[in-house]
Amino acid sequence: MRKMRLFKFLALGAFCLVAFFAFKWAISFFSKRAPGGQPIPFAWVSVVHFSSGDLPCFNIEIEGQKFPVMLDLGFSGEVSLSKECVSSIKDKTFFLTKEMSNWRGNSYPTSWYQIPKFQLETVTLRNPLLKEENPLLKQQSVVWDDAKDLTQYVGKLGWKLFQKLTLFLDFKHGTMAICDNVDTFAQYGYKLERFVKVPALISEDAVEVDVSTPDGFLRCLLDTGCTYSCWNDDYPVEEVRKRMEGARYFKTFSNVYIGGKDFGKMVFRPIPLKLDPPVQAILGMDFFFEHQVLIDFKNEQIYIAVSKEEDKPDGPQVRFD
Repeated sequence: MRKMRLFKFLALGAFCLVAFFAFKWAISFFSKRAPGGQPIPFAWVSVVHFSSGDLPCFNIEIEGQKFPVMLDLGFSGEVSLSKECVSSIKDKTFFLTKEMSNWRGNSYPTSWYQIPKFQLETVTLRNPLLKEENPLLKQQSVVWDDAKDLTQYVGKLGWKLFQKLTLFLDFKHGTMAICDNVDTFAQYGYKLERFVKVPALISEDAVEVDVSTPDGFLRCLLDTGCTYSCWNDDYPVEEVRKRMEGARYFKTFSNVYIGGKDFGKMVFRPIPLKLDPPVQAILGMDFFFEHQVLIDFKNEQIYIAVSKEEDKPDGPQVRFD
C-alpha cells in the first residue's frame, strides 16, 4: 500500500512537471501568434545583389518563374516587369492603361495588370497591380546612357506594395524586414530607442521626409532607385552628367537635422527634376547605406538611425501571407 501511494505521488509529480513545461511552451508559442492562431508576420528578405549603380535587387517568383527586381521607393506603384516578362505570365487580368512620366518629364503610355500573387522569399504578396515597363520610359530613367543597371534587373518593387505593412531597410547589412506593425518589429527586431521618429509625408505619388539644412528645410523624397542624394536644380538636361559628376556643383552641408537630431554631413548633387507634383530633393542610396530606415506606412511615421557594423539582423524567419 505504501509503495502504491509513493507510485501515485511520483506519477502525480511527473504529471505536474510535464503540465508546467507544457504550459510555459504554450504561453511562449501563443504569445508569438496573431489573433486567429496565425503566425505574427515578420520576415527578413536578403538583397540578392546591388546593381552597378548600388541599387538593391531582390528575386521575386511568379508562376514558378524567378525575376530579379529592384526596390525603388521612388516608384509610385506596387510591382513592374519588362514587357517580355509580363507576356510570360499566364494568369493576369488587364486593369488599365495610363500615362507615366520619368524625372526628365517624358511621358509614355503603360499597361497595368492584376495578378493573383507573387512570392518574395517567405512573403506572399497577393493581388498586386503589375505595371508593364515601357522600354523608352525605362531607358530614359537613368542619368548615364551607358549605365549597366538596366541589364541587372527586369522590374521594380514600389512603395505602394508595402503601404499596409511596416518596412525596415538595412542595406549596410544587405537586408530588409517586412512585418505587420512597429510593435512586432520592436518585439523581434532592433530597439526603437536609438531611432529618431518623424512624420512620413505620404501623398498619392511619394513618401517624403523633412530635412533641416543650414539653407532651410528640404522636403526629401525617399528613393532607393536613385544612387545619390540630389536636390532639384534648374539647368539644361543635356548637362546632367557633367553636373552630377562635378563636385563643384554639389551642395555639401556639414550638418543636417532630421527630427531635431544631427545626422552630420550630407552631400546633395544637382539634378533637373521635371516631376509633377514637384520634388525638392531626394534621399538616395548613399543615405540608405549609412542609415537604417523603418517606415510605418499605416501610421505615417518614419524611424531613422545611423547604421552600425555591429547591428546584425537576428529576427526570426516566418512565412506569412
